[in-house]
Amino acid sequence: MDTAQATARALIAAAPVGARAPLLCLIGWLEYLKGRASVAMEHFELAAADTPGYRMAQLLTELVRRGNVAGTAQNPDTAYQRLR
Repeated sequence: MDTAQATARALIAAAPVGARAPLLCLIGWLEYLKGRASVAMEHFELAAADTPGYRMAQLLTELVRRGNVAGTAQNPDTAYQRLR
């Protein structure tokens, strides 16, 4: 997950304004899977601001607002374990 996020962050630097929403949603989704809903929400909001009306950002924002927690984050066997 960390490598995917780092790659998406690197691509954001090269993407023009108005084309960053998919990458921001990807980063947010990975944060959501890690159990970091508030960080995920920040990325979904940035995506919506970058590309107004971007449906994926709207849907993911609603998912987090409803208080859903990713199944992977709830299970100790599948929860994100930060590499040390």
